[in-house]
Parts: sequence; C-alpha cells; structure tokens
Amino acid sequence: GTSELIRVRRIATGILLVLMAILVATHFVEDLGPGVLLIRSMAEAGMVGGIADWFAVEALFRHPLGIPIPHTALLPKNQQRAARNVGRFFHDNFLQPDQVRERLAEIHPARRAAEWLSDRDHAALIGKHLTGALGYVLHRKVPKKLMARIRSEMRALVSSNAANQALADTIAPLVKEGLSDEIVSDLLLRMRDAIDENRDKVIGIVQKRSRWWIASAVDRRIATTIVDGVLSVMDDLTDEGSPLRANFETGFGRMIDEMARSSGATSNTKSSHRFYETIAACENSEGCRVSLREKRVARDGALAKAIEKGRDQFLASGGFDAMAATLGSAVHTRLINELSDHPDRVSGLLAEIIRKFALELLEDEAALADFEIRLGQAAEQIVTELRVPLSGYVTDVIASWDTQVFSERFENEIGPDLQYIRINGAVLGSLIGGLLFAAETVLG
Repeated sequence: GTSELIRVRRIATGILLVLMAILVATHFVEDLGPGVLLIRSMAEAGMVGGIADWFAVEALFRHPLGIPIPHTALLPKNQQRAARNVGRFFHDNFLQPDQVRERLAEIHPARRAAEWLSDRDHAALIGKHLTGALGYVLHRKVPKKLMARIRSEMRALVSSNAANQALADTIAPLVKEGLSDEIVSDLLLRMRDAIDENRDKVIGIVQKRSRWWIASAVDRRIATTIVDGVLSVMDDLTDEGSPLRANFETGFGRMIDEMARSSGATSNTKSSHRFYETIAACENSEGCRVSLREKRVARDGALAKAIEKGRDQFLASGGFDAMAATLGSAVHTRLINELSDHPDRVSGLLAEIIRKFALELLEDEAALADFEIRLGQAAEQIVTELRVPLSGYVTDVIASWDTQVFSERFENEIGPDLQYIRINGAVLGSLIGGLLFAAETVLG
C-alpha cells in the first residue's frame, strides 16, 4: 500500500543520504590513511549505485526531477499498451473455462452455499432481500409479449393428452367422494318412483310383446310381478346397510375408474368403433342387442374424452384466456397486498423454504454432487461466453484511468519492491567499491 511504499522509499533515500554524508565527511579528514580511503571508496561507489537505481525506478513512473529525459515516464507513455497487455493476461490466465471448473470442484461452492443458507439468520437475510426484489418486480408492468408467451405455454400444457388423463384421474375420486350416500339414495329413490309411476307403460310393453293366445289378465299379472320385483330390488338398493347396496357402490366406483381410464390402447379403440357400428346397425332392427362387453369397452375412457371435448370448446371460446387473465390479475393483486401488509410474513416464509431446501440438499449427497456438477458446467459456459467481454472490460478500465492515477496505482502495488532495488544498489555498490579499492591497494 501507500504507507509501505513511503516507508521503504524513506529507507532507500536515507541510505543514499548517509553515503553522501560519509563521502563529504572523508574530504575533511587530514590523515587519509588506507581505512579512510576505503570508506570513501565504498561510500562513493554506493552513492553511484543508489543514484543509478533511483533514476531507473523513477524513470518507470515519471520524469526524474521533472526533466523530460528520453525513455523516462515509461508507464504513463505506454498506458494503452499496458492496458491491452493486462487484459490479455487476464484473458489467458484467469478466464480459462477448464481452470474455473476445476477450481470450483476444489472449493465445493454448492456445499458451502447450502451450509451457509442452513443457518436461520443467513436464510432470513436472503428471504428479506428476495421479498424486496419480489415487491419491485410485482410493481413493474409485465410486458405484453411475456404475458402472451405465458398464456401460450399454459394453453399448450392444458391441450396435451397427458393433461386430459391427469384431469380425469383427479376428477374420478372427486366424483366418487362427491356422490355421498344421501345423493345416491336420492337418485335411487327417484328411479324407484319413476318405475312405480310408469306401471301402465310396462304393462303395455308386456302385452304388446306377448303371444296372442295369452290372456290379458295374465300379461297384466306378469307385468305387475316384474314391476314389484324391480321395486323390491330398488328398495334393497336404497338401504345403505344392505349387501346389494354395498355391491352397487363397489360397481359404481369401478365404473367411474373405467370412465377415467385412458382408452388409447388399440384393442379398446377398435372395440369402441365396433360398439358404435353396432348401434348404427341396430337402429332399424328391433331384435338387435348390444352386448354388455361392448357397452363396457365403449365406456372406458369416457370421462377423459368428455374432459377433452369440454377443454377444446373452452379453449376455442376464449374462456380460457379470460380465466387466465382474471386469475393472474387476482394473484398479482393478492401478492402485492400481502407484501404491503405483511412483508415480514412473506420474508419469513421464503427464508424457511430456502433453509429447508439447504438442509435437504446437505442430507442428499447424490443431489449435492449433481448440483456441484451443474454449477461447474454453468460457470464454464458463462466464462466461455464472457471471457472476451470481461478481458475487454479490464482493458477499457485501465485505459480510461488518468495518467497520474494509473502511475500511482501501479507504483503502490509494485513500488515497495522497486525501492528495495535502490537499497540493494547502494549496498552492492558500496561492497564493490570496497573490493576494487582493496584490489588496487594489493596490486600496488
């Protein structure tokens, strides 16, 4: 930093001043013996080395003593080239996708993030920030293109065959649960009353289909017996505790399941076609009958087909779009009101969701490992796409600095080491000066 640079610079300058003082002091000594001459030689050589290194260091960042000597102030003059070199160095050595992926694999970011989020205070902090971000998003007007895209995706989801079967599977138990004992009993009673009220029709049908030689009184008695028997069965069905009622309810539930069951199989489809062909053929044939098996096969998947038909009509009528718009508006308003009236409750809910997810992730090693891999792949892709813009950003930032600021920042980072070069130059020069003086003295 700046303080370290100032400290080392003062030391280097102090050494140079000491050497200069020693050199000057030796000129006032009258007895110039070998020892004084040695000290003078060492001080002189050390001062030369210190001044030379001072000049070299200063020349990197500025003109020494403010004199525009050629080949000085090297960094300010080459700021643009230095910016490009730093950007290229950053691109080549710090933004390698494989290195980023390997580094992430070493530090396990997913595990660290999960451990951090598992703390209640940390999860609460994230929940609070997410609540603020959610409020900002909800108060912004949703783009029309985005809403149209959402409605399109919803229509595609609702239109899928999987949605038909899913709705049928959901509605079937609701139908079975919704038709309570009271409703079934009421329906059976209404059917009983309808049969009882239409005795004369039954007698007329029996007489019409009876042989000519059977007396009308016999036909009437047979018809009455049939109606009474049917009514007896209906009475037994309306008794909620009777075995017949239990069998009826079991069969009714099975029928609902068959209606909900998908009829996409080839055999069922062919059988359904045969059923409708049989119906068409029997329209003009009094004695024709449709088998129970054909009726049962045609019933399979009826609920899913009804849902599909109703869905198509609903989508075509525009009702789905109106419902989606109304529902979306209601949810949007409800969320805004909730965030406005109870922000702490919303942030607390988000915090609990985040914390629970983090705890579950820590307990599932396989999911955690998969999450780590996905993070590495995502980071690799991001670095691949952004390495050129990022290195360009570094280049542009450095190139945009003021020249003086540029020099000061670089000097603060590498300047202390350069000041040690001045110290080394002064010390080494002194030693070399002493050695040369000793050699000269020995050699005479």
